[in-house]
Amino acid sequence: MTDEVNPGSDNGDGFEHSSRVHVIQRESEDSTHISYHVIETVSKLTETPPEEMQPLYEVIDPDALQHLFTWKNGDTGTIQNGELQFQYEGCEIVLRTDGRTIVLLPETDAT
Repeated sequence: MTDEVNPGSDNGDGFEHSSRVHVIQRESEDSTHISYHVIETVSKLTETPPEEMQPLYEVIDPDALQHLFTWKNGDTGTIQNGELQFQYEGCEIVLRTDGRTIVLLPETDAT
């Protein structure tokens, strides 16, 4: 289960919040592979079907993500206190060991 934190709120995550920034809290009981979580989240936020998106493995190693960010018996993954940042589908993705996923959507031209 994931919960999205409202953009525009102060979440103490160091990001200026706007309609471009979305913070999703992953639950420790969530057994979804972290790569699926990233794909589903970006798909939902960009309104792009997953089958039309670039394969995640072309950007980052999904097995490495799983190893680093999977909770085991209530403990965090391999990284105890940190984050991993990468770009996917024009979005800036930040995975944090506290379970938060931060997605910064690309700027759109308002013409």
